[in-house]
Amino acid sequence: MTVNLPQLRAFLAVVDAGGFSAAAAELGMSQSAVSHAVASLERELAAPLLVRATPARTTALGERVLPHARLALSAARSVEQIAADATETMSGTVRLAATPTVCQGTGARTSRGSRCGSSRVTAPKSRAGWRTARPMPPS
Repeated sequence: MTVNLPQLRAFLAVVDAGGFSAAAAELGMSQSAVSHAVASLERELAAPLLVRATPARTTALGERVLPHARLALSAARSVEQIAADATETMSGTVRLAATPTVCQGTGARTSRGSRCGSSRVTAPKSRAGWRTARPMPPS
C-alpha cells in the first residue's frame, strides 16, 4: 500500500472546501486531477473515503482517516521547515494579486476565474532575514 502526500492533500482539500471543484480552485489544480488523486487514495485503502454529494462528506472510514491525514501533512511541513532551517533557506508560497490587465498574455487566470499567480519558492536567508529582492531583467 502506497499513500502519498498529494493524495492526502487532495482528500483534505475536498473535505475542507466541501467539494471537488472548490478544492481544485484552492489547490490550483484541475477538478479532474483532484478527483483522480482522491480516487487513487481510495483504491490504495480499498474503500471510499468520501460520499460524492453536494457538499461532499466523509464516510465512516474517511472520518477515521481525516485526523491522521492532517497530522501527516503537518509533519511533512515540519520536516520541510527543519530542512530549511538547517540549510538556511526559507520556502513558502508567494501569492500575488494583480489587475486583469497585468495577467493578460501570461496564461494566468484573473481574480474572477481564480488566482493570477501563485508559486512555491525557496530563497537563501541572510543573517538579517530575507535578502533584498532584485528586480528581474526584462525578457
